Amino acid sequence: MNKRALVCAAVTLVAGLALFRWGSGPVRSSGGDVLIVVLITALFASVRLWTPRIRIAVVLVLGVLAECIQLLGLVDRDSHWLWHLTLGSTFDPWDIAFYGLSGVVALGAEWAWDDGASSRAD
Repeated sequence: MNKRALVCAAVTLVAGLALFRWGSGPVRSSGGDVLIVVLITALFASVRLWTPRIRIAVVLVLGVLAECIQLLGLVDRDSHWLWHLTLGSTFDPWDIAFYGLSGVVALGAEWAWDDGASSRAD
């Protein structure tokens, strides 16, 4: 287990919860996009799932997939609250741009939590 990545995931989760509770407007929305990518990447890294590039790519693809689900209107106001929380319900092309920024942040985080035991084959 990569403890540095796990600590990063915990700190990111706390930051995300604080942003969810006290943030508003574009700061909450854009900050949440960045934090969720780093959080999921850190969780994957903590259990050494895949290589850094694959981890980041998988998380970014999941983010874009969530935006596509929103664009298609598959989560509407009558959907379960958990779908709203995890996928959102309003498409915003800026979210995709922030996912790209998130990938850069996650790449920097990958270097920070590298403990030498992870695969550097990529």
